[in-house]
Amino acid sequence: MKRKIQIILAACMAVMLMTACGDDDETLGTEYQDPTNNFIPNPSANDDTSVLRREFKEKYGSYLLFTDTLQHYQIGIDVNGDPKYFTELLNILYAVGQSLPLTDTQKYTYFTDIEEQRKVVDYMDQYILNHITGKLRPFSWFLAKTIEVTDNQRRVTRPFAACGQRTIVVSLGQALRLSESGKKTLATRILNTIIGQLAQNNSDAFSEFFAISGVQYSRSMSVPEGTTREKYLFDNGFISPSTSNANLYFPSQKDDLQAYSLVVISYTDERIENTYGQYPLVMNKIKMMREVLTKLGYVF
Repeated sequence: MKRKIQIILAACMAVMLMTACGDDDETLGTEYQDPTNNFIPNPSANDDTSVLRREFKEKYGSYLLFTDTLQHYQIGIDVNGDPKYFTELLNILYAVGQSLPLTDTQKYTYFTDIEEQRKVVDYMDQYILNHITGKLRPFSWFLAKTIEVTDNQRRVTRPFAACGQRTIVVSLGQALRLSESGKKTLATRILNTIIGQLAQNNSDAFSEFFAISGVQYSRSMSVPEGTTREKYLFDNGFISPSTSNANLYFPSQKDDLQAYSLVVISYTDERIENTYGQYPLVMNKIKMMREVLTKLGYVF
């Protein structure tokens, strides 16, 4: 009887070994990494890009990325004997109040040359980073050459910047070849995109701003006789029409934030006064927009 039991146990062990050897894939003993670690250069890395990224973090308090690949390492061997990899890409849609629809996809091109990387960091230092502080400062900055966004209808746009919960991506490829005036114009467009999106993600801070035109947002609009659509909008505290149907509706809160952020960032006081001075609701909202952005950390 004892002999029979030993034979049965041996047979079971053989079956288990054959099953293990017959698995389709072989997995290495590799633990998945904390993705946060991949925002940080390896402490032992002394290459120029790693040094630049560490210096950036020390100076500005945000991590610096030049690629959207957070993790990429081998985790095993497949049935054909080829290596299997685990890859995690940075997703700017990783946010509760994301700046792009969840159905959109993003594609980037990268700065791989250290001299170009230094130049775009210098550009950010001179034109962008001195304006973004406090609550507006992101966890990380991803400096890309280009950003390409494709929606679910295959329409392609190339925004100047895009904001997510873990990063702000900035498109800086053209910054390397622009004149001084061109660089300033690009910075205004980048800042307007960033601040407009960050304002949406901090919309609770704009409750008093929204209250001024609150009953009108996204409602149907009928322009009275004897006035223009533009004047009617100004009289109601709006400086731009709806982006979805300009002739029939007042703008949404999102449209309103974007429009006012552009004005307070790019217009001089003189231009604001000449354009909107006779419209008290507009002037009040401009004042409130500046105050809220300042509290959030924007430096004018």
